[in-house]
Amino acid sequence: MDVLRNLDPLLVSGSVLEVKALLRLWEAALRPTDLCGPSYRSMLRLVATKPANYGNMAVVRYFCEERGVPVNFLGRLSM
Repeated sequence: MDVLRNLDPLLVSGSVLEVKALLRLWEAALRPTDLCGPSYRSMLRLVATKPANYGNMAVVRYFCEERGVPVNFLGRLSM
């Protein structure tokens, strides 16, 4: 199962709970060292741009507040 492909539509119109659940499934398949590196943090920022572009602000807040994505990752993104 390609979790990240299934994540795409949830980022646009899904709930925070759905996004959390799918991310947990994906992270369970990763090594602990993969979750700490800069490439993982960059991936989270990249993934967070999709809900921001489509106005799914609840999911954007989740990425910023619970996943550590900087609030200003999109420049003028208003929370």
